[in-house]
Amino acid sequence: MSSAITRLSLSSRKAVGAAKSVGASLSTLPSPSLPEEEQHDIRSRREIHASTPPPPKRNIKLEAIKSVGITQLHNHTQDIIARASRPLFEDDPVDAHGHKRQSIAQIQEATRMESALIDALAHYSSRQSTFSVGGQCIEVLGVEVSADLKQARAFWCLPRSLDLHTIPDSKIQQLIIRMQQILDERGGKIQGLVHARLRAYHPPKIIFVAAEHVRRRR
Repeated sequence: MSSAITRLSLSSRKAVGAAKSVGASLSTLPSPSLPEEEQHDIRSRREIHASTPPPPKRNIKLEAIKSVGITQLHNHTQDIIARASRPLFEDDPVDAHGHKRQSIAQIQEATRMESALIDALAHYSSRQSTFSVGGQCIEVLGVEVSADLKQARAFWCLPRSLDLHTIPDSKIQQLIIRMQQILDERGGKIQGLVHARLRAYHPPKIIFVAAEHVRRRR
């Protein structure tokens, strides 16, 4: 009986050993691998996926601000101008000469208009001689804006490079009258250039006025 048990134990050990050897031999077999081109494609796709940045998030607040548009901005600008058009001194609305004081809005608008008008005349006269006398463009001495900011009086004079002392008074008057007619008829070209430069809002209408000191030759 004991010999039978011993033989059974030996046979079991042999079976276990054989199974282990078979498993070891199977583990040593070469594992199947993908072709080199497919492996390269897989690595490339992984690198591209890793380097691709995530899509930007939509900024809802920024989109809302953009949707407001230029109309609302213009309305705010007009509201600010209206608030600033009040007299600086409520108890003394006139100056020493008896003229009504200009508001801050009038002064600021006059400054903008004068700068834009000088640039527009220089730009136009570089190509055309419509507003030139003796090869020189007329000059702007100043601008006054009405209280409602709808009109701007532009005071102009003959080119200061001209020697007026050598020109007869009658000739000077003819030059002034002729240039004033040209400005009345063709001044819209200058108005258009000023509008283009100040296109963020509707600037005042320009009215050209010959300066008094030019007529009197002071």
